[in-house]
Amino acid sequence: MNVAAGELFSLTDIYSPLPGCTVSGDLVSSKDASVTAFSLAAGTGISAGIWQEPRLLLVLSGEIQVEEPDLNRKIAMKTGEALIIEAHTLTGVTAWSDAVYLEITLCQGSFNASLPVGEAFVLKDRVPVQPGRIVNMDLAVSEELKFVIMSFDADTGLSGHAAPGDALLFGLEGSAVVGYEGTDHILNAGENFKFAAGGRHTVRADGPFVMALLMELPARE
Repeated sequence: MNVAAGELFSLTDIYSPLPGCTVSGDLVSSKDASVTAFSLAAGTGISAGIWQEPRLLLVLSGEIQVEEPDLNRKIAMKTGEALIIEAHTLTGVTAWSDAVYLEITLCQGSFNASLPVGEAFVLKDRVPVQPGRIVNMDLAVSEELKFVIMSFDADTGLSGHAAPGDALLFGLEGSAVVGYEGTDHILNAGENFKFAAGGRHTVRADGPFVMALLMELPARE
């Protein structure tokens, strides 16, 4: 992943929209999945095209409209909302305001069958916060990539462990203490944090907390 590990940051700051421009940058690129960040200034857009693979869009900031001309459908999306677009669907995007969004494409893999298709949904609401528990849902899974959403009740957390590949956290609601290689960081909603592969880390929630986790998995030999 093309961001630094061990520091709090925000993808919306890194990809701050440029007046009159669209900008994109790859976070992950592999044979069976890719993750791309898009930055669109207000009034700009991505021309309609047909993709051979299904995609998940997640709006990190701003407002966009996803257009599917062949289906006579226009879908308004705002910060925190996600959308699954089926393969072979003619799709374009227009920014109503300065916007930053993430696009996860699965060349080989699948999205969770419980997620709606062609309908915007609030990502943080896909898993409830349950008393004394951590709730996990795999949103997208391939051999080389996993995208997960997790909710934590107050005073719950993950003990020290290391991920097999680079992992990127997205604070969605509330805040938590993220420990990484012996140093604690407060991760708030709207912020990101990266663990490098093998980096030892913990997560502790002092109150209700929801996050998403994008993790690269080592290629199988």
